[in-house]
Amino acid sequence: MKLINTAVKWRHGTFVMFCILVLMGIIALFNLPIELRPGGDTPGISIRTSYPGASPAEVEDLITRPIEEALEEIQGVEEISSSSQAGNSRISVEFPWGTDIDDRFVDVISKLQLVSNLPSEAGDPQVEIVSGVSRPMMWFVLVPKPGYQSDPDHYRDLIQDVIIPQLRRVEGVGSIITPGGREREVEVIVIPQALASRQLSLDDVINSLRNNNQDIRGGPMVIGRREYRVRTVSRSRDIKELEGFIIRRNAEGTVYLRDVARVQMGRKIQSTILLANDQPSVAIGIERRVGSNVPDISSGVRQQIKQVEARLNQQGEPIEILLNYDENDYIQQSIRLVESNLIVGAILASVVLLLFLGSLRTVAVIALTIPTTVITVFIVLMFLGRSLNVISLAGIAFSVGMIVDNAIVVLENIFSHMQKGKLPLQAAMDGTQEVWSAMLASTLTTVAVFIPIVLVSGEAGQLFFDIGVALSTAVLFSLFAALTLVPMLAGLFLHEEEAAIMLQDNYQSGGNWFITAIAQTSAVFRSIQGKLEGFLLSTVRWAIKPGQWQRRIMVLSLPVILLVASW
Repeated sequence: MKLINTAVKWRHGTFVMFCILVLMGIIALFNLPIELRPGGDTPGISIRTSYPGASPAEVEDLITRPIEEALEEIQGVEEISSSSQAGNSRISVEFPWGTDIDDRFVDVISKLQLVSNLPSEAGDPQVEIVSGVSRPMMWFVLVPKPGYQSDPDHYRDLIQDVIIPQLRRVEGVGSIITPGGREREVEVIVIPQALASRQLSLDDVINSLRNNNQDIRGGPMVIGRREYRVRTVSRSRDIKELEGFIIRRNAEGTVYLRDVARVQMGRKIQSTILLANDQPSVAIGIERRVGSNVPDISSGVRQQIKQVEARLNQQGEPIEILLNYDENDYIQQSIRLVESNLIVGAILASVVLLLFLGSLRTVAVIALTIPTTVITVFIVLMFLGRSLNVISLAGIAFSVGMIVDNAIVVLENIFSHMQKGKLPLQAAMDGTQEVWSAMLASTLTTVAVFIPIVLVSGEAGQLFFDIGVALSTAVLFSLFAALTLVPMLAGLFLHEEEAAIMLQDNYQSGGNWFITAIAQTSAVFRSIQGKLEGFLLSTVRWAIKPGQWQRRIMVLSLPVILLVASW
């Protein structure tokens, strides 16, 4: 195989090639999004519509059902779920994995524009891209400082005016939930006697508010060679402006809103209650956008909250913002656990190799292939658009034992050729050429086992796709490293004297004490291994002894018994 000879003779090129792969792997590692579970987010779109004062039944009949009927015409919809509450309607539309959510977002907006039979009192539908399993990734709670009383309504105002605009600056922040407290609203309290005395109705008041409190586009106006966009700005910015709205003007006089009603700033009816330390309070729940990176959002939100706290302290607000939950903490904890297991597994594999081979140089050659192969897996994960999660890291950890298999076979065969008197360079080429076809067959067999996992579709496929990709990629890269990197390093670092000493089991003191201790420990281990091999050989001779067919039947019956017992 020319690849093996080229890799061994062209050492600098092989070294540079693997350096480039490692560099690309490091870049991919730092650019991979981090998640707790694999598969990304289920593509979904949420539509929220307000209908003040309506009961849940009215919201369902007049808001939810017309919108659902329009959304059913969108292609590729997997599931539509809705929730109708007093004054609010929420519809969630889920799409299959791999759907271009931006295109479906445009389709949803187009269908909503065709829904014309919604009540005039209803608000405009609010559309946003969310995850199909959308839930807040962070929770903050506002609590008073020691010695102060809690004021949830005031906290709600601070959240709307100060905190939410600050959090919107963080890239990847989606919906923000604020349970607790009462939101501000402008209240128009009608005086029935004043209406009756002027022969007016509630519809007159409603129509006056609706017609006067809006900005009107006037179209273009051309003056000379310039064109201006004209619009009438009449949306009220102050309560006093609302009081000046004209309800009726005729020969009898002008009736203003202040003549028949009282306008004041009030509070909406409280729909949620939140307690913190046995005191009513307000919380902030932050949902992330689809495809965003959890650690980046968590870091950005924490920085913005610190700035908000500093700003509130300067204003003399006796408020503390406590972090109750952060999904990033659980993700980092899980990833650190898997990473530690991966490192411990690599160290234990190196120790076992040291006991078997007894040569620090040979173990160093194999130990170099472990991180080199592992880090190249991140390149494939990045190109496939995957994330760094517990499942993908677990797949990499499982593959550590498989990674060293090919390298051990190559190195052991190279050592055998060196013990025959060949030079390291020639032994590296001959030893690798002798076993590469068997390793290729073994590697392809292992990859074939995980192909069904990769081909599984749906949510289960997204869950196990990463472990199949990680294991298959790691094994394929380990084969490539065993055919190129391992023989190159073996021809460069291994010595003939070391192979001869191991062949004769002649470890003399006087050299490096550490290397001598390793060699002597390996010799003791191999002597125990030899006794175990002798015991196994004796059992084989006993089982296949000519003329003793009863023994063969007994041996064959053991796996059958175990198979039946496992059921």
